[in-house]
Amino acid sequence: MRKTALALLPLAALLTACGQGDPVVNVTDAVVRLPAVPGNPGAAYFTLRTNKTPMRILGISSPQIQRIELHESEMAGGHMRMGPLEDNSFTAEGVKVFQEGGAHAMLFGISPSVRAGGTVRVTFDFDNAPDVTVDVPVESAGGMGGRMSRVQPDSTAFKMQYDPGNPSADAQGYVKLPNVDPLIEALDMRAAQRAYEANLNVIDTARTMEMRTLDLLKK
Repeated sequence: MRKTALALLPLAALLTACGQGDPVVNVTDAVVRLPAVPGNPGAAYFTLRTNKTPMRILGISSPQIQRIELHESEMAGGHMRMGPLEDNSFTAEGVKVFQEGGAHAMLFGISPSVRAGGTVRVTFDFDNAPDVTVDVPVESAGGMGGRMSRVQPDSTAFKMQYDPGNPSADAQGYVKLPNVDPLIEALDMRAAQRAYEANLNVIDTARTMEMRTLDLLKK
């Protein structure tokens, strides 16, 4: 039965194992990215290094996530497409990278208890090495793990409407109506949507440049 390592193996431990000849895998740069919309799949990125090849990653699991699948993204016809990971083998140098725009893990059914700034316990399963379990930091959808620092109250005055028959009317017969302006709210929402779309375009452009750079390096 495989023994599960309960902590992230440092590089020194990996080098020591190399000398002993025992196959081990080191997990670094791991992060869980929460979805922008709760209930949607999240993602995980990480780098795997081993002292023995051939080596393959068989799967990932977590008690806080219902299902984790290994996927990969690639450029096809000028568009980014995603599908199941076809090659789960480490490189000849003993490295397997899961990153944005390439191989990555999709997280389905994330527990509501998982929040940005916390951690998720994730177990990595390999064919020729013991399982490795690490506590992976969690980031928000924006990738910065941001938290709300304060709430700024709206100082806009309420609209007053004369309606003495209304149960909410004051002594002068006026009723306070919401100070929300539908037009301003619609404009703010549209501005936020355009900013989000612009950020997505920047990410897609960066991914395209990375993929083309990798293609050039392969030649």
